[in-house]
Amino acid sequence: LSVVKYDDKISDYFFRTIGQFERKFKNVLINAICELYVHNSQMPNESLKCLEYITEIEKFINQYTIELTLNNGSTYYVYNEFVLENRFMILKKLYDIGTGDKSSSKNILLQHYYNSQKMLPLWVIPNALTLGELNVLFSMLDMSTQKQICAKLMNVDITKIKEKKVSTFMGYVENIRRIRNVINHYEPLIPFLLNNIKEKHLKDSQIIKTIEFLATYSEPIIITMPYIPVTDYNKKKVAVLKKVQQVMQKSNKL
Repeated sequence: LSVVKYDDKISDYFFRTIGQFERKFKNVLINAICELYVHNSQMPNESLKCLEYITEIEKFINQYTIELTLNNGSTYYVYNEFVLENRFMILKKLYDIGTGDKSSSKNILLQHYYNSQKMLPLWVIPNALTLGELNVLFSMLDMSTQKQICAKLMNVDITKIKEKKVSTFMGYVENIRRIRNVINHYEPLIPFLLNNIKEKHLKDSQIIKTIEFLATYSEPIIITMPYIPVTDYNKKKVAVLKKVQQVMQKSNKL
């Protein structure tokens, strides 16, 4: 029973912390995309409305090729059908929401815009996207913009952001999405952590690194870990839980 209560408490911690990260990710991502439109547009004042994406996506949907060059300067290539289909579906969703397809989202803010205008500005739409969809949208940007976004979200100077750091960030977001899915489905989080942290040295675990990254979006929290007798069978599992506990207690909010 004590372990179940402990699981509930750390699930609450991650639910709140992931929410804070996701809100900032949405804001920084969409702000960067809108700035690209304004910077690269022949009509900057019109670009402030953030509606050009509708025309671009419509053109892409009609062409549906493996290469797409956006007016905002982004060019990406797709090397397999799965990635192409994944990105196509995100763009199609953006288009459907932006052109007034009310069935695309039940978000209250979006419904308000549907009632007041025919097309939705781009900066409103991320409210209807999942964390995984935001990550796909991020992956479609040019490397320079990705580095700028990472620098803001990881709170480091942009000169320290290399391509590998961008890939690492995307891995963090994917792990965060997986953790959040466990919590949203009311499943116990501890089994997920134990099953996905298998590295001999915990400092090498991508899940642990993700949790450490998340900790920068939360205040330290004091949760008493229940006493678990250590045996040869469970000593690795206990070590994992102690490490997660340590990270939560040393949270260093940006």
